[in-house]
Amino acid sequence: MFDVKHDFMEHRLVFTPVGSRVTCDPAPTDTDEDYLVCGNDSVGEYLKSIGFKAEGHPKFYTGNNNGNFQSYRRDEINIIVTPDADFYDLFKSATELAKRFNLLEKSDRIALFQAVLYGVQSHNLQT
Repeated sequence: MFDVKHDFMEHRLVFTPVGSRVTCDPAPTDTDEDYLVCGNDSVGEYLKSIGFKAEGHPKFYTGNNNGNFQSYRRDEINIIVTPDADFYDLFKSATELAKRFNLLEKSDRIALFQAVLYGVQSHNLQT
């Protein structure tokens, strides 16, 4: 059984739990368990070696012209890997704001992340 926290700490990876399970109160139980990892391509290779599949890529996200990341999924675990420390920090900030505001609507969380991560202007925010 894969234990994200134990395994990442063992591999000395910088990571933080993110996503609606962290930002929403009450936390949903029918969603993925999301983690943000600051690391290079070797993290992705490691994740693939233990059964994760590369999935999301930044070009699929509205307003993303910067912020390099790749997501990997296995069952209900989603790992977002970025080599960009600034992007990692902005993502953590957006997560904290979503948590502070308790944004229960997914569209509200998406809009917040678009503004914080990519500087999307209000008229272009996803609704």
